[in-house]
Amino acid sequence: MKRMALVLCVAALTMSVCGCGVKKDVHLDMVEDVDVDVDVEVATVETIEVEPIDMVDAIADIDVEVEPMEGMPNPWVDTDENGIMQMGGVRFAVPEGAAEVIYRYLESENLSEMQFDLDGLHFCARIKPTAEWEDISGVYCDWTVEDECKVSEARLEGKCMRYLSEEETTDVCLWYDVVPGLMYSVTTTAADLDGFDIQAIAEAIYTPMQTEVP
Repeated sequence: MKRMALVLCVAALTMSVCGCGVKKDVHLDMVEDVDVDVDVEVATVETIEVEPIDMVDAIADIDVEVEPMEGMPNPWVDTDENGIMQMGGVRFAVPEGAAEVIYRYLESENLSEMQFDLDGLHFCARIKPTAEWEDISGVYCDWTVEDECKVSEARLEGKCMRYLSEEETTDVCLWYDVVPGLMYSVTTTAADLDGFDIQAIAEAIYTPMQTEVP
């Protein structure tokens, strides 16, 4: 009996040890089979919409203080008929019917000027003391027509010129009075000068100065 009991005890102890081993193996298998869920929060970047900037308006909104520039003084001196005689030593004849007559003098060039309106046209006449012929009209073009002419009863050497463009026509008459040494010019510009005679205006503004200019 004692031997039987001893055998049973050994058998029970063996089974107990085996059971512990089984439980250990099962525990390891369960650990290996466990799925681990990891929640990873991914940060998202929020997109910001930027409205386009109108650079023209942006520049216009900029306040910039600009100091005003001092204008160049007008070299022309406004005067009258007597002033022209005193400053330039010359005299214009005013055509009959002329209106809006003004006189100016340019000291740096010793140039006298008379402007006037006549028959719907605007004219600019000039006189300058000079020892030789020169163009004092202030109009420089590739002339379409150039004709020699004789101005006044004194038959002063002159030249009549015309410039034609698609928009307008410009007429200029130049002439030189040798005895007092005076150069003359008269100019007009209009949309149409067909049939117009600039020499007639030149003769209307000319007055002899031989005895008045030293």
